[in-house]
Amino acid sequence: MLLLALLIQAAQFSSQEPAPISADSVCGSVAGFVGPCSTLRGRITLANGAFLIKIWPVGTKRFLAVDLHRCQLPADVERLVDEQKDIYRLGEAPLMTELQDAVAKAATAEEERNVLIHSIWFAGHTNDEVHRVKITAKRKVGRRVQSEQVSPADIAKVAERLAEATFVVMQVHAKHR
Repeated sequence: MLLLALLIQAAQFSSQEPAPISADSVCGSVAGFVGPCSTLRGRITLANGAFLIKIWPVGTKRFLAVDLHRCQLPADVERLVDEQKDIYRLGEAPLMTELQDAVAKAATAEEERNVLIHSIWFAGHTNDEVHRVKITAKRKVGRRVQSEQVSPADIAKVAERLAEATFVVMQVHAKHR
């Protein structure tokens, strides 16, 4: 009988898992992790199976499993997981804002460039002007003809906006690689 009680107590003791390591002290822990802590960019998502949370590092085809029995999530990440929201590049909101602004500037500049490139050009009334005609045909809208006089200064402004947009995108890339 005493042996049975000791076996039950031993089984309970061995089945108890150590308390999870808090998010703030994971990197300083000596709990037998595979390697040192490092920062990575990726997507945290909920999953089925043994590991409920997985991280998909950007640029890879692999997933990293998060063992919630060993480590706690940071509070802001845990809140989003509780709300069942996927997280992409958490903590890099300034990068995403900068990138979205740069892409918006580039898209506007590209639209202006496309209007110039995909037009028919004729000599204008003076040596400093040309005449631009753009004809489009769409099923729902029908045929549309745009026509305007364009000066070299107008074309230079579009080229300048393209150069600015390219510079901004390159700055964001260089700053966050």
